[in-house]
Amino acid sequence: MINLYDILLYLPPEISIKDDGVRNTDKKYQVEVDEMISDACYLTAIKNRNCILRTIN
Repeated sequence: MINLYDILLYLPPEISIKDDGVRNTDKKYQVEVDEMISDACYLTAIKNRNCILRTIN
């Protein structure tokens, strides 16, 4: 699915999720989801050697 995009911007989860009654606000859950997304982006970058992977801090 990631291969469908020309550019992916990764923004690390530095801001706590606001409790809006919809999203999970658990920090541990946020970190787990971030790790899954980061891993998927990294593995895609390895498979597609023309992909540039940068983290924006």
